[in-house]
Amino acid sequence: MNSKCSSRKSQQTEDTLNWLQVNYEFSEGICLPRCLLYQHYQDYCRSKGQTPIGAAAFGKLVRKKFREITTRRLGTRGKSKYHYYGLGIQKSSVYYLDSYESNNFVRYKGLSVKNKRSARSKKCRHTSNAENALQKAKQLLKKFPKIGEIVIPLNVSYKKLDTFLVMYKTHCNQLLDTIFCSQFDDVSSYLNNFWTGIPSHLECLLQKDFIAKVIECCDFVFYEALLTGLSPTSSIDSFDENLEKLEKIAVKLMPWTNHAISHIPKNIFDAKIN
Repeated sequence: MNSKCSSRKSQQTEDTLNWLQVNYEFSEGICLPRCLLYQHYQDYCRSKGQTPIGAAAFGKLVRKKFREITTRRLGTRGKSKYHYYGLGIQKSSVYYLDSYESNNFVRYKGLSVKNKRSARSKKCRHTSNAENALQKAKQLLKKFPKIGEIVIPLNVSYKKLDTFLVMYKTHCNQLLDTIFCSQFDDVSSYLNNFWTGIPSHLECLLQKDFIAKVIECCDFVFYEALLTGLSPTSSIDSFDENLEKLEKIAVKLMPWTNHAISHIPKNIFDAKIN
């Protein structure tokens, strides 16, 4: 029994560290309220059906993952809060938009961190062909449905739909970046992170057939952009490079998507698969 509990605890710790890596990054000059990060963690645990660890234990995991950050107290007397200095939310994260709109980021010019070298994951160095293909694909993402162009049913919140659309477009942009970088192993992580990390206050949207149709429209634009960006060109090198990416993504994308959305309502699942 003890070994099972220990194994379960170890797996939860590993999952939490991976979740931190996917959603947050070292960001010099940015600080994040410690309580906000813990709220994000609690939201993540609810979506996974897990019991969150205490705030102190979670703080140790944060410091273990991001050794460059420091902790300081900000605010007026009686209203001050502890913040993580040097910790920001990745733009690809489902938590980014809500935190940005709520003005939860603080930029602090006097930030001092132990190590000023960025701990961000390595960026993709596009070849000129890959860069051109990516830009061509991203141009087509401008055809994403816009909130002002949609006739919204009375039972759907305008603000929540707008938030979801921005999150979903950001997610699709991240997928394009990752695919054109040939970082295929990361595609699965981004898919899982998005669909398991949808904030609890937006989960009600997924119950509505209207949202399934919106997602269908978004996915049509995404796949059109992906295929257009990877379409053959006059360059032999580019043709071979794009063909290899198409073959890999054709084999892996559907199983990855199936796994990432296995827990979501059937109407959304069917919209994604069909």
